[in-house]
Amino acid sequence: MLAANTWIRGSSRGKGFRPAVAALAILLAMPLTAQASYHFMQIEQVIAGIDGDTQAQAIQLRMRSNSQNFVSGSRLIVRDAAGENPVVLLDVASDLPAGTVGQRILLVSEKVASYTSPAVAPDFVLANVIPEAYLAAGTLTFENDDGTLLVWRLSWGGAAYDGPTGGALTNDDNGEFGPPHADALPSTTLHGLLFQGSADAKSSTNLADYSLTPAAAVLTNNAGQTFTITELQCPNDPDADIDDDHVCGDVDNCPDAANADQADTDDDGFGDACDGCPNDSAKTEPGVCGCGLDDEDDDDADDILDCIDNCPGLSNADQSDSDEDGAGDACDECPDDPEIVNAGPGGCDAPPDDNANDNDSDNTNDNGADGNANDNDGSPSDDDDAGGAPAPRACGAAVVPVLLGILLLSSACLSRTRGSMAA
Repeated sequence: MLAANTWIRGSSRGKGFRPAVAALAILLAMPLTAQASYHFMQIEQVIAGIDGDTQAQAIQLRMRSNSQNFVSGSRLIVRDAAGENPVVLLDVASDLPAGTVGQRILLVSEKVASYTSPAVAPDFVLANVIPEAYLAAGTLTFENDDGTLLVWRLSWGGAAYDGPTGGALTNDDNGEFGPPHADALPSTTLHGLLFQGSADAKSSTNLADYSLTPAAAVLTNNAGQTFTITELQCPNDPDADIDDDHVCGDVDNCPDAANADQADTDDDGFGDACDGCPNDSAKTEPGVCGCGLDDEDDDDADDILDCIDNCPGLSNADQSDSDEDGAGDACDECPDDPEIVNAGPGGCDAPPDDNANDNDSDNTNDNGADGNANDNDGSPSDDDDAGGAPAPRACGAAVVPVLLGILLLSSACLSRTRGSMAA
């Protein structure tokens, strides 16, 4: 950067001073634009779960200097134990009103509202939570939107974390925030991981700077309001969380069956964990007809549901079935014959008239003894569908007798002609 008294080379003092001052002003303005007014900031406190509920998370920032409340254009990103696979927890889109040194910025997940007294009033709601797979070891950064300014870094997991630990010189004299905090992020108690330095303090190392809160964590928003972390609060549910899934019973879609994810595949208001028909929005129990069928259908109005009615189209409340063939007597044309339900022209004593070769509908096969499908005279030489094309006839079988007759007739005529000529 140019010094305050820098001259433009090749210019006299009178001609070059004003351009130099203008250039200096531009250069001085550039870092402020790049860093915005949130570059003196701590990640003061992190809660990765409350009483085992890892959907209840909070991150609290604290300003190290005045006028650090212009945080639009900043973001919070978490990465895994290798410092990879980033997840954006929130891309901050607006500024805050209070910007004096020590002022806080509170970001929480929606679930935290069930764990504070009084009910939490955050400055921002996190778009995503820190994945459970990252809780044992990982790194959290507060940075600008294009990632060119890493304002503050908190890493955890001790030797299990082997990713980068560097950050901005504005908040750490050597730009090295490691080694990481020795333990996992707190998620099973009411405690938070808290920066132990003063509001204007820089980072030393994550290992030295962070410790668990001695009691239940206290959150503070930008307006200075405080909220103490508590057990799950269910003011509208006198039995609180009886299934211990960290969802108040008055809003739990399975209040008696643990289902923290509240999955409800058919969107019927009953969670899959307690829905006997999770893919049927009309039922929560299989009922007589199982899932996916309407238990109310009784088309013949005999008080027997169609799905179990042995004559669904004909009223038969007694469901009698003399031959026990599954068809009720009321709709069984042969109620004493378990082999026949619909009688043919020959009645129940003959097999059903399903023979395609019965040309006179007397329920009797018209075939002859040879069994050809289209053989009505018993001749094995007739067309036979079962055998394909008609059987070929012997070569000359009909032609030879005709020719022989013609020859005999011709011979007789010739003899007579010769006799007449001789006479």
